[in-house]
Amino acid sequence: MKFFLLNYLPLVAIVVSSVILLAVYQKGSHRANTYFVVTYWPAFFWSGG
Repeated sequence: MKFFLLNYLPLVAIVVSSVILLAVYQKGSHRANTYFVVTYWPAFFWSGG
C-alpha cells in the first residue's frame, strides 16, 4: 500500500499545485506571487517538506 501511495504522489502534487495556482489566479494576485507558487511549492514538495 505504501508503494501504491508513493506512485500517486506526483499526481497529487500536480493536482494540489494546480488548485493553488487556480486560487492565486482567481484572486488576481500579482505575477510575482504566481511565480513564487510555481517555483517554491514544487521544490518544497519534492524536497519532502
